[in-house]
Amino acid sequence: MEETPIHTLLAWLRDTLGQDPWYAAHGVPILVENRLDILAEVERAVLSATGCALILRAPRAENNRPALNVTLELLALENPTLNRCRAEAATALDAIWHAALALDGPNLMLRTVEHAADGDLFEARAAFDCIVTR
Repeated sequence: MEETPIHTLLAWLRDTLGQDPWYAAHGVPILVENRLDILAEVERAVLSATGCALILRAPRAENNRPALNVTLELLALENPTLNRCRAEAATALDAIWHAALALDGPNLMLRTVEHAADGDLFEARAAFDCIVTR
């Protein structure tokens, strides 16, 4: 698969957040949506392992030559029944706010943070705007 600017951006985002010890301390894996086995990884993390996962995605990019205006979305899914019985558990909203506050700056502009229940899962989202030059 050819590496695109969006793949590079998502890898940078994963690596940047992965350097923060907070995610390991709270058992929140960081997953990138463009991987082929993402559904299996999400299911494993949220339904049987830690009970919470942070998923990185870039659902929208607009051409604005010579750059791309990209919307980045961070999604935290939490199975509260499994997750909140752990000693060092962090909620989906904790994970999203931690990432949002760490990333908001000159390269990524935080646009929104939202939180809602989705059936038996809790879901929190943060959206960022950024510009990727080609």
